[in-house]
Amino acid sequence: MKKMMYTTLCDNLEEIGVPRNDIFIQVIEQPLENWGIKGGIPASEIIN
Repeated sequence: MKKMMYTTLCDNLEEIGVPRNDIFIQVIEQPLENWGIKGGIPASEIIN
């Protein structure tokens, strides 16, 4: 899924003139307990 996202981002940026080799993508993933959803419940209690 991430590989597809990287490729799609590069394809889209290249279409507007950004050279593919100039693109740097960094994904910083936050643990689910750092997300409050559904009225403030930690996502880790709902999703896992």
